[in-house]
Amino acid sequence: MSSSDIKLLVGSSSIALGEEIGARLGSEPLPVRIERHANGSTGVLIEESVSNCHVFVVQSCGPPVNENFMELVVLVDAARRAGAGYVTAVVPYYPYVRSNRTNNTRRSLTAELVGRLLAEAGTRSIMSLDLISDQVEGYCKSFTHLTCRSELAKSLSTCGITSEQAVVVALDVLSVRNSIRLSHAMGIHFAGLLYKHRNPDGSRVRHGVLQGIEQRAVILYDDEIDSGSSMIQGTGYLLDHGASEVYAASPHGLFLGAAVDELSSSPLARTHTSDSVAPAVAKCHPKIDVFSTAGLFASAIEDSLSF
Repeated sequence: MSSSDIKLLVGSSSIALGEEIGARLGSEPLPVRIERHANGSTGVLIEESVSNCHVFVVQSCGPPVNENFMELVVLVDAARRAGAGYVTAVVPYYPYVRSNRTNNTRRSLTAELVGRLLAEAGTRSIMSLDLISDQVEGYCKSFTHLTCRSELAKSLSTCGITSEQAVVVALDVLSVRNSIRLSHAMGIHFAGLLYKHRNPDGSRVRHGVLQGIEQRAVILYDDEIDSGSSMIQGTGYLLDHGASEVYAASPHGLFLGAAVDELSSSPLARTHTSDSVAPAVAKCHPKIDVFSTAGLFASAIEDSLSF
């Protein structure tokens, strides 16, 4: 399949990212009509032929998760019905990724269900970015798991952070593995993690297992930033225990509710995240650096055509 057979469909949650991916590929996104009906349902009409083409559907599934995911499923279904030869779902932020395991047969395994629904709609392969759990890759026959760790490291380096003065700390236990990977990418030390302890009275106290943060810039890593409250509390703890300044780092910045304002007014020096799901208000904020992942996805798309 040649590059001329590539067709790009971009959903409403990833318009800017999809257009940038298209510009890097030299393939302008196809015109597509996405209809929102009065009863809350979604309809899609692809306005150009995709017959026998490899169609890449770009749609991130951040909040509102169910609405954006259903739009992705409908886009894939429309491409299949239009005769696409192969459909790849490009999902920068994968939905329900935390629901990837269960110890109760009566509890849903939604991350696995997402993969089955996409496959049933017509998806042959999936591309996604920095999954919280690698286990999700097993829920699709062909899964390309990308990481923006190098881009995140480059974004942090623009602040003048050097290996001699900085360390990486994980915001919680679940973020330890990727925090260590980030520290390796930046060539700096991993200094430990924060965690919460529940007291007998039900209150929670934040603790840390830390080494060597005194008078150092700390990069506080989490796999995603949602409300920002844990990041702000963690920043306070680190400053109280000797850190000179704290930078927030995450591949996915959802910035729910008043998160942008609260993070910007907190003691955090800056917040660094990708454009996988970041809202427009975050992209233009002076204390938030949102870097592009378009080059990462464009390269992965080009590589997929060589097989």
